[in-house]
Amino acid sequence: MQGISQNRFPHAHIISGPDGVGKTTLAIDLARTINCTGESRPCSGCSQCIRILNETHTDVKFIGPRDQLTGNDRSHSVISIDEVRVIQRESNLKPFEGRYRVFIFSDINLLSQEASNSLLKILEEPPDQVIFILLAAEITRLLPTILSRCHKIELGVVPLTLLAEEIDHRYDFKSEKSMDIARISRGRPEHAIELCENPDLISDFAEKLNSIEDAFHHGLDERFIYSDHLVSTYAANRSLAIREIRLCLDWWRDILLIKEDIKELAV
Repeated sequence: MQGISQNRFPHAHIISGPDGVGKTTLAIDLARTINCTGESRPCSGCSQCIRILNETHTDVKFIGPRDQLTGNDRSHSVISIDEVRVIQRESNLKPFEGRYRVFIFSDINLLSQEASNSLLKILEEPPDQVIFILLAAEITRLLPTILSRCHKIELGVVPLTLLAEEIDHRYDFKSEKSMDIARISRGRPEHAIELCENPDLISDFAEKLNSIEDAFHHGLDERFIYSDHLVSTYAANRSLAIREIRLCLDWWRDILLIKEDIKELAV
């Protein structure tokens, strides 16, 4: 791309799409491309690319939950104005080791109202040599004024047959197993990779699905017990709880598909 070869980048990007489609991976690739010193960018071999991948680059900072990258969980679920003010101060500093400072907001939907307004002020008058990458599951909840100042990149789920072919190619699985993983991940590449590299997650998926079915096939007592389980899980690990809630929604979706005789779309 001409912009890359001439080191010209939009000062702010917003990457949107469902959980697990690769927003974080693309954000890291953008950060590497922006700072890469190799001929083919990102080269994955220069010190800039390696340090960004190892999360040791002083000019690349993540703000917000990091569940998809590290599995770590935050005790709070809002990006506060104080956090944005810190970014505002840091963004006025010159890059220390790379071409640009890169700030990646891993879930822009978690911005408080005050934080959103503070970020907007930064985007209106962006400092030199600073790139903002904002990740969002839903852009409809964001301030239109923030959206208007960002280069938009929208990601979607991958067709199941295409994802199954890629799984089969990368991991040398049987076609049937590759398709099962593609269906369980519902076309989301990051989730599919997790399932491929950790087979225990597939059995865990089956156990959670059985728990959901048991809860909804019995009376209110069992449903309240299951609700208490979700509350406890949320208190201990927000990411795991949200995944299980999404699995509940997927289960109901499949029930509706089966009822409407569209079984081929159900897991």
